[in-house]
Amino acid sequence: IPLEVICCKMFFETFCLSKKIKMFYQALFWGLLCMLIYIPAIFFGDSFLLKQITVIGIVAVATKLYWKITYKKSFMLAFLFQSLVLVADYVTIVIDSSLLAGSINQNQNTQAFLILLTKMVLFFFFFFIKSIL
Repeated sequence: IPLEVICCKMFFETFCLSKKIKMFYQALFWGLLCMLIYIPAIFFGDSFLLKQITVIGIVAVATKLYWKITYKKSFMLAFLFQSLVLVADYVTIVIDSSLLAGSINQNQNTQAFLILLTKMVLFFFFFFIKSIL
């Protein structure tokens, strides 16, 4: 989740103007966002759609407070960001099922490595987007 939050920050920085916030409060804000995003995963683990809607709502409200944007733009960007994260996760599942013959469910080390690799690719993707725009 922390890597996803860093990606989220990079994604929103690409499209939004930031408010002047002291570094301590920025770190506190992003740490709190990590915890808030983790809560739906705990409580709505069985309900995929409810979990995604809750995460989008949390990210949209949090980013509205952090950047100078409207709620409409905040929800739109949060939805787009979460969609990109889900596509990256889906690609991970496809890679696992086709190339690794489903070993992700059998080996936790492979699972952790593949998830981390996917999040790093996502990170570099957002870094690339930010550098072009």
